[in-house]
Amino acid sequence: MEAAENKQVIFKGYIDGVPKETDMEVKMGSEVELEVVKGSGALLVIEGFGVSRVVDSDNPNFKTGDLVTGITGWEEYSLIHKTEQLRKIQQDDIPLSYYVGLLGMPGFTAYAGFYEVCAPKKGDCVFVSAASGAVGQLVGQLAKLYGCYVVGSAGTNQKVDLLKNKFGFDEAFNYKEELDLDAALKRYFPQGIDIYFDNVGGAMLDAALTNMSLHGRIAVCGMVSEQSLSNPKGIHNLFNLISKRVRMQGFLQSDYLHLYPRFLEDVISYYKQGKIVYVEDMKAGLESAPAALVGLYAGKNVGLVEFCPAFSYWWGQLLRRAQEFCFSVQLICVVRWVESKTRNNATISWIFQSRLFHYLVGYFTALDRFLCWCLAVLIDNGNDNKFL
Repeated sequence: MEAAENKQVIFKGYIDGVPKETDMEVKMGSEVELEVVKGSGALLVIEGFGVSRVVDSDNPNFKTGDLVTGITGWEEYSLIHKTEQLRKIQQDDIPLSYYVGLLGMPGFTAYAGFYEVCAPKKGDCVFVSAASGAVGQLVGQLAKLYGCYVVGSAGTNQKVDLLKNKFGFDEAFNYKEELDLDAALKRYFPQGIDIYFDNVGGAMLDAALTNMSLHGRIAVCGMVSEQSLSNPKGIHNLFNLISKRVRMQGFLQSDYLHLYPRFLEDVISYYKQGKIVYVEDMKAGLESAPAALVGLYAGKNVGLVEFCPAFSYWWGQLLRRAQEFCFSVQLICVVRWVESKTRNNATISWIFQSRLFHYLVGYFTALDRFLCWCLAVLIDNGNDNKFL
């Protein structure tokens, strides 16, 4: 029976408050058998959390080589007994990492929360907190596609710019720069908030309650601002639920699993049509996991934090740089050739010296980077050690 050395990220003990890097360690040396016990009904997968490849199976629904998405541990190999929520992946031109984020639990949380809990109507005014996160960025884009006015909050100016210029939010603000959250929300929602998709709780929820419209809806997805507090401050404006007849509902994506096929169909279609975009924060190797988790609590990430094997990560980076270099060389050659043919044409010479031409160069450079990224994804998809 073949065995392999397993690498795991483990907590050293009980965590009090926000985890620190020193609370975790990457453990080496334990061995795992790469064959499951017959009759166990379990399957052994490589790359534990997120997207994995089956290396052995005693489950009739999964065979060796299948790509699956589900929840395991932060480790290179995991034995999975509970396979009810494990799903096969049909490979196409979508990056495998998206089955952890956009097409995984965060994406489905956004989809179910917005359509089922928020019960949107065209023209609704929608507010999303932690809007640049894995859930929030999709909520905002779905709301825009539905015909809503959308405002998001985030913790840095870079994220605010991302919300407005990449995800298409109508407005966005840095909550850390607002001395009065109540006044900030009144500024963006003078007529009131119809839908609040809450990812943070705390002071932001309190301010939103004051600014809700009559018969508004609040989907409570997360309370990240309260999770590390030993003595949470509590919410003071709950009376607005009564006076404004607001419906406030907590939910879990697992409550709506019957909608998952429709979710995949809709979101994949939107993605392939270019109607939605997704940003993920990729890290190289399990060794980066402790620092990435600490950074997540500190708000340093944009989108979902993911890990891939270091080899795949750096190979993809190398491909990108090589492709960019080749494109630059080709562009210079084309420009020089055109200049030689049009040296006496003042109009064409002006075009190549103008700001417009430089904008076009930037556009095609971005396009080339996208093509290179697709190439890297295709190569990564063939690597057994994909995403954790």
